[in-house]
Amino acid sequence: MKKLFIVLGLMALSLCAVAVVRAFPINVNGQLTLPQDNSSQALPESPQDARRAIALFEGATMVVAESYPPQYFLQVKYGLPNGCARPGGHEVSRQGKSVALTVYYETPADPNILCTQNYRIGDLSIALGSDFTPGQGYEVVVNGKKALTFTAQ
Repeated sequence: MKKLFIVLGLMALSLCAVAVVRAFPINVNGQLTLPQDNSSQALPESPQDARRAIALFEGATMVVAESYPPQYFLQVKYGLPNGCARPGGHEVSRQGKSVALTVYYETPADPNILCTQNYRIGDLSIALGSDFTPGQGYEVVVNGKKALTFTAQ
């Protein structure tokens, strides 16, 4: 009889644990899995339900494709501060020998939505084109911080 109560107790605890897990978005290998019941915990579908912020810059590298003319690509790593954060786009501008990039993330605008507190790294590849003068030096600034310099080929 004692074993029956222990088994029933364990079953009740496991059912409670399943109910709690299903109530929150889950991050699996960088992919956000949402509850199936479309609860209020889901990420917003429309931009007006989201808050956009500048992402934390983690690092960048320049990749040059061996083509004629050479094509330049910027590989950027940026921070997603919690489990609800998702990529929010980017803006690129160029003035003379300086390339400026701003990377954003989005989170729910509603501060009452619970999010897991796991910092993740996003990866972004941005084509900068081929309009660079060979032998000239250029500076790349990401989110207001000097990321790197390169000499065009």
